[in-house]
Amino acid sequence: MGLPTLPFMTNLFSRTDRARSQLVFLDFVIAPLWQAVEAAFPEVFSLTAALPTNRARYAAIVHGTADGVYPDAAWPPAFQDCTFGK
Repeated sequence: MGLPTLPFMTNLFSRTDRARSQLVFLDFVIAPLWQAVEAAFPEVFSLTAALPTNRARYAAIVHGTADGVYPDAAWPPAFQDCTFGK
């Protein structure tokens, strides 16, 4: 498509870098969006209820305390052949 690679899409070769990127995405995109949706539609509380668990999983990877959470070869399975920024 001829589009440039944006800086946040580069250097995602390690699971720590990918997890850090996910944390930023959760904190600055997903959480505010879901909180606004929940305020407008309280019946979708299950969306925001999952945020702390998801954030904790990625934070554990970043801080090196993620025993058994997505081994290096399978972080997550959909990204095994990831070539972001290459």
